[in-house]
Amino acid sequence: MTFPSPMATQQPPDDSVASVDAEHKVLKDQIASLRREHERLHTEGGSAAEHREHIQRLREKIRELEAHVLKLKSLRKPNK
Repeated sequence: MTFPSPMATQQPPDDSVASVDAEHKVLKDQIASLRREHERLHTEGGSAAEHREHIQRLREKIRELEAHVLKLKSLRKPNK
């Protein structure tokens, strides 16, 4: 019985520079959308439910941003 080479079955790292750059762009756009929503809620008001939903989206985005920062840190090369 032969097994495939580990190199043949390896997937490209999820933390590749291109992947992190693409993720960065998406996160930036999503944050801009959250900012617009925040401004709208403050200028037009909004129900308590809308504010709770907005706060939940903000908390979820914070978790995503924290994970993104860890990916960015893992890409950094140590200084020599």
